[in-house]
Amino acid sequence: MVDIAAVSLSNGAIAFVNLRKDQVVFSVRQKLTAECLAFSSEAPRMATGDAKGNVLLWDLESKRILYKF
Repeated sequence: MVDIAAVSLSNGAIAFVNLRKDQVVFSVRQKLTAECLAFSSEAPRMATGDAKGNVLLWDLESKRILYKF
């Protein structure tokens, strides 16, 4: 069972929540609300997309944006 869920908030934050403990583990923030999230199965990476068509590739270990498309 997966214990962590990512939740996109309207202020641009993406919170990673431990569902068993009901705690935010960490969060990252982008300018616009993430409309979609996708995760890599091979590396700690996440891609997000917003309503304006921006795509961001995140490194989840450093909690930084690697690329903007």
